[in-house]
Amino acid sequence: MAIATAAIGLMAITAVARSLKTEAQVRRQDQIDRLAASGAEEVFGRLAASTTGLAVVTGHPGYGTGAATDDGPWVRFGNDGQINPCTAGNASQACFTVRLSARPDASTATTALIQVTARQCRGLAPGTSSCVRSRQQVTTQVRQFVDHVLWVDDPSTTATLVTGDVIDGPMHANAGAWRTCGSPVVGRTVADPGSGGHEYRIEALTPTDPAVSPYATPTCTATTAATVSSLTVPTADTIALPAPAAADYAALASLVVSAPTTPATIVIQGSQLVINGASPVDLPLNGVLFVDGGAEVSMAVGAPLHGHLTVAASGTITISSDLLLASTTTDLLAVVSTGGNIEIPFVETSRTIQALLVATAAAPAGVISATGVSGCSALSCVAAPLTINGAIVCRQLGAVAEASTDGDVQRGYNKDYHFDDRLAHTQPPYAVTQVRGRWVRLSAAATTPLGVGK
Repeated sequence: MAIATAAIGLMAITAVARSLKTEAQVRRQDQIDRLAASGAEEVFGRLAASTTGLAVVTGHPGYGTGAATDDGPWVRFGNDGQINPCTAGNASQACFTVRLSARPDASTATTALIQVTARQCRGLAPGTSSCVRSRQQVTTQVRQFVDHVLWVDDPSTTATLVTGDVIDGPMHANAGAWRTCGSPVVGRTVADPGSGGHEYRIEALTPTDPAVSPYATPTCTATTAATVSSLTVPTADTIALPAPAAADYAALASLVVSAPTTPATIVIQGSQLVINGASPVDLPLNGVLFVDGGAEVSMAVGAPLHGHLTVAASGTITISSDLLLASTTTDLLAVVSTGGNIEIPFVETSRTIQALLVATAAAPAGVISATGVSGCSALSCVAAPLTINGAIVCRQLGAVAEASTDGDVQRGYNKDYHFDDRLAHTQPPYAVTQVRGRWVRLSAAATTPLGVGK
């Protein structure tokens, strides 16, 4: 009986010991799982805040240096690196390593895989240690589309946001400052589910926070200030403008028009185009029409665009009517000048343009503006807004009105610019394929480490 009782007691003690050991292992595993997850989040956070490639990851203290190694369709950069090296001297410490794979290469990568492996060992030698491990893997890609309703190199030398202007979406300037006079309204005031908060950014290098200290023009005497959404988060980084090339469009366009001396006339008529007054033709097969020269783009009355279309021209493009989409869900339009400006003649009436407008050529080109404003002297010179539902990408944001020193429009258009959220994840045919945007996370998941010490 005594032997049986002792055996039962020993079994109970053993069971308790095993239970405590299991509980300790669970706690250790939970700790290391959290370390892997937080490490992956920290590394991705560096990448998400950057638009300059993978240097923010490869320069991370937990990332080892090394030459790029071809690995199938990917290029793998560097060796393992550690925050606390998992070597014999640190075998009992918790540490994590960072690996990175990128495609196609470090400077032009558009897809990347971040792999963070955490481990915690007991013992002096890694080979004889009792270790727990956890691995987090984050798949990410460059967001290569348009994130802003206004994306310009430097707005401070041209257009000013004045009373009556509404800028409904994120704004980005690579230099200078957004200028205000009077009380324009900037930024959405209602959150858009699924947008990730992108619509609330005002990005400029000077001032750092336009919501607090808007920059007024030297001649502005207005006593009112800009109304800026409380959800606006100012940041300041440089995003290189897309650089569309005439030769590229000429090579890929399904339809090419030559206009060496007189601008070509392009009339949108539903799912067809009327070019230089000829019989209607179907939209180009790949959606791209290229004009070698200047162009005038308009829409037939009652015939909004039905389909996807990019009108590109090597010269200046004039938009001489409303440009509307048959469906703001499925149809897309881009107007791209590779070597000139985009001009919208002032005609003393409202204008609505549902399109992505791109003009990024070097000075004196690359300007998007209204023309004919200064020549207007009638009472109707103060028109309804110039409404753009889409985005503007240009070297210089030109004026669309003339305003008094207190910020009131005297003649011309008020700006009524609204971001088409679809442009953040899709685009009209070949409109901005050259641009490097922000990195976004596609997925994040825990994976099984490959083996001991891996």
